[in-house]
Amino acid sequence: MLHEPQSLAPLYEEVDAARDAWLKSHPGTDLNGDNLTALAEFLSNASLPLITSVVSESLRVSSSSFSIRTVVEDGVTINGYPQFEFSKDDVLLCQLRSVHLDQEVYGPDAATFKPDRFLGSGIVTEGGSRKPFLPFGGGVSQRSVAFLKVPTNPIEQCEGRHYASKGCKLVLALFLLNFDIKLDPAYEAPSSGSALLDMTRIGTGVLHPTKPTHILVSKRK
Repeated sequence: MLHEPQSLAPLYEEVDAARDAWLKSHPGTDLNGDNLTALAEFLSNASLPLITSVVSESLRVSSSSFSIRTVVEDGVTINGYPQFEFSKDDVLLCQLRSVHLDQEVYGPDAATFKPDRFLGSGIVTEGGSRKPFLPFGGGVSQRSVAFLKVPTNPIEQCEGRHYASKGCKLVLALFLLNFDIKLDPAYEAPSSGSALLDMTRIGTGVLHPTKPTHILVSKRK
């Protein structure tokens, strides 16, 4: 977000509006950090759709995980396509990042970080189904695949995925409530985009940037 034209301004506007609405409906409440119970209640209940979208879009652009399956019978095809026919005990490795960058799914700007991509109908296909989003892996909890067997965990998605996504949202909101964050002008800032991610880490979870981003953090007034 720091590399976007508006930087973090839209996120500050959202979290400030949510805070003001909360304080109006909870007179006498302090969200400056002393009342941790009130702060936790606010962060847990605030909607913050743009912040949620930014977290999801960050995971879409930067995540790289594999889903591994073993074929359990001969003659298995994918959606009936004969060129994709497999034999028993073949091992299939699904590179889920390619789904997130598929222009047929996410449009011609699929490789671009778009903060509001996950708002409203942006994550719905023309047919009305939800676009595939698999930063935490995939498996039978995502879709039933009868002809494949799973050698270990039958879920094959990170069991802490909901906790992780919620945690990212809460931590980001907490930082925005309390700190001004901006790029350090003393350092050349790398451009945004998936092309600047370390592609030697494919399949290891979240790709690291090839160049560090230097930021300045100060207490909000």
